[in-house]
Amino acid sequence: MAISLTVGTPVCGRDGNQVNISIPITANMTEGSAYKLRVTVNGEIWKTGATYGNVSGTFIDTAETPASFTRTYLVAVEQQASVGEGWSFYTSKTVTAEADPAVYTVTFDPGDGVIVGGSSKAVSYGLAYGDMPRGKLEHYRFQGWYTADGDFVGEDDLVAATDDHTLYAHYQALSGGASRLTIDEDTHAMSMVRGDSEALIVKCSDDPFVDGDTIEFTVRKRVKSEKVIHKTVTEFEEDEDGAAYIEILPNDTSSLDFGDYVYDIQLTKANGWVTTLIKRAKFTLEDEVTYNG
Repeated sequence: MAISLTVGTPVCGRDGNQVNISIPITANMTEGSAYKLRVTVNGEIWKTGATYGNVSGTFIDTAETPASFTRTYLVAVEQQASVGEGWSFYTSKTVTAEADPAVYTVTFDPGDGVIVGGSSKAVSYGLAYGDMPRGKLEHYRFQGWYTADGDFVGEDDLVAATDDHTLYAHYQALSGGASRLTIDEDTHAMSMVRGDSEALIVKCSDDPFVDGDTIEFTVRKRVKSEKVIHKTVTEFEEDEDGAAYIEILPNDTSSLDFGDYVYDIQLTKANGWVTTLIKRAKFTLEDEVTYNG
């Protein structure tokens, strides 16, 4: 008695979030070696051959998943020796089907700004977004990409969307833009609303800040009194001529008294050289931030 079982390599194809699996299977016997053959896949009957005939065809399976896919199939041949007898196991083979995760297109919407880099890219479900472009808007700092619901999406975040989707640029107003922070060009006197979020940009086009440099923004009530606000910046924007962004958060000023303070901005170069970029100037807290709602 001789029965051979041939199981081909599974082929997986994707249609969006559906995985389609096909496996070629053939079971052959010499004439008269068994009354009938039948093939099971993972314990379920797939096909039963004609009397003294062979079994062949393509087994089809599907799976609904956007994630990477792995499924093992046990293909077995059973035989029936004569009419009316039960089925007995003859041989089996095991194969594994694998499919990559679903791939989607993410589109980057810069809003009122422009894209620095590609406006879309392919991403895979369950994997990190990876490198993303930047948004650029004059007088504003690009804060990153967000979903329509306002959730931040970073380069290390895993793709959770299950279709093509769009991410939206968020920006923060800088001094000189649509911000209530003002800086006098001559005296560098600065004024802002207490408890608000603000940001100012510092850069030197002749000698851009680089890794290893440190920018320090310090606010005091008086020249030699203790620091009431102290910000340190060590990372700089390459596509903005090495600019340093100093962010003032609500809790930095919310507990301070209204009125006048003094501030300065100091640069410490990577080689240890220290200089004052903005010498002592007035810093004023006025009004109070209000929230709607």
